[in-house]
Amino acid sequence: SVLNTVYSPIEAYYGKAKATGTMTLKGPIDFLVLRANVKSEKGTGVVIPITFSRSLSENDFIQYRRVVSDGDDGDITTPEESSVLSLELGMDVTRNADIGIILPYQMGTIDVHGDGLINMGIDSRGEYSMFGNYIMDNGDFLFNFQNLLKKNFEIQKGGSITFNGSPY
Repeated sequence: SVLNTVYSPIEAYYGKAKATGTMTLKGPIDFLVLRANVKSEKGTGVVIPITFSRSLSENDFIQYRRVVSDGDDGDITTPEESSVLSLELGMDVTRNADIGIILPYQMGTIDVHGDGLINMGIDSRGEYSMFGNYIMDNGDFLFNFQNLLKKNFEIQKGGSITFNGSPY
């Protein structure tokens, strides 16, 4: 397994992922880049909850104050990252992977199987991006309108999901 996580409101995805592929770690100690090219294998099940909330790390309202003993309040500083770790992930997602998307405001869920080439970038500063196309082979869309109307739709072959940058 390359991923085995549970739901967290501040994470962009969770689940179990099994994959084969190559991985390299390169760069100076203060700017390491982990590159991976992987293909999903049987047993993969990943959920992408789409939300419009932001985590604390994405806000700049936290400031740190240096306290000195002579009564001076000290300088206000913001934390600076001493080193950066980046992940560049090329994924060949195949039909053997279960992909779930939870829509915001409890509007419903999409569960699909399909094929796609997705490129994802994540770094320790909180930068996150996804690019690529996912062509659906089959699946279900359970639509929910404020718990008043629930309707299940069958997703037919050929539908697509396009990832075009940051989900935030």
